[in-house]
Amino acid sequence: MNIVYLHCPEEIEKDIDGISVTEKGIYTADKYLIDRLRSSGHNVDLVEFSENFVDDIKKINPEFIFNGIDTFDGVEINDRILKQIESTGIPFSGCNSDVMKLLTDKTVAKEFFKKCNARTADYQIFTKVDTKLNSNLAFPLILKPVETDSSVGVDEDSVVNNEAELYKKLEETLPKYGNMFAEEYINGREFCVPVIFSHGYAEIFPILEIDFTEHFEDKPKILSYKAKWSKNTNAFKNTYSRVQEIEPEVSSKIKEIVNKIVSKFPGTGYCSVDIRYDDSPCVLEVNPNCYLAVESDFIKSAKAAGLTSNEFMDKLVSLNRMIKAEVQHIEN
Repeated sequence: MNIVYLHCPEEIEKDIDGISVTEKGIYTADKYLIDRLRSSGHNVDLVEFSENFVDDIKKINPEFIFNGIDTFDGVEINDRILKQIESTGIPFSGCNSDVMKLLTDKTVAKEFFKKCNARTADYQIFTKVDTKLNSNLAFPLILKPVETDSSVGVDEDSVVNNEAELYKKLEETLPKYGNMFAEEYINGREFCVPVIFSHGYAEIFPILEIDFTEHFEDKPKILSYKAKWSKNTNAFKNTYSRVQEIEPEVSSKIKEIVNKIVSKFPGTGYCSVDIRYDDSPCVLEVNPNCYLAVESDFIKSAKAAGLTSNEFMDKLVSLNRMIKAEVQHIEN
């Protein structure tokens, strides 16, 4: 199959004869996915994200677009960009603009979870430092920027235990990130649930549990930005995600709440659902078009399900092509 891999180039600083030169490269995560597609027999052309990327794709006229744009490449994928991809009329991997719009704004996502009768923590939005705290919210709270994902803006001090800590943290974060989202901190086990979905259908992959080591014994057990992405930090080195045996009752309850949400998504794609579990599961957030790399949770889970990396990639391609064919059949 002829596939276009849409990506953002990595800018690499080099010193050539004493002159600093910036060259374009390909991120390691992108290389991994491109190699998987090619080793499955697909012909893959690369298209860099730019103002004219739609025209560049149309010139190639591929059978499929693999959407490799995400926040890790320096571009926050959003419904506007996805609508541009949709305008090509070519099937593509991952979530459509409707699903992305539903999940990228934390307040919209929270209200959606509630409509699905899925338990989620109470929350409040702070637009300025002197915003009064709602009386129904109970400490501790965790603060996150409204318009970022991948734990950007979340650190070990993001969990606050009283109003003094809350407003001190707001003074620090509001100028940097804009509106802040505060929700009740659930002190329990944490799970990551990878899912492939399509218009009511949901395939839940093996569930991963986050293993917080003794490093977190006197700290909030949260996946901060450092814990997820900063490989040289203690937070990263002492946080693990593992596919492991989970008590049947816990697993069943997690799958039930995930199905409640994912079955209502208006489209096709893949995501991971973050769950906190005390005496019952609580949905933290859903990560559409989640990170796919050799070390990622989704790839770990796919391997635990018996899929090779190539088979998993082919599954993503086949799912979206199937849906496109069904839509065309209905339209005709």
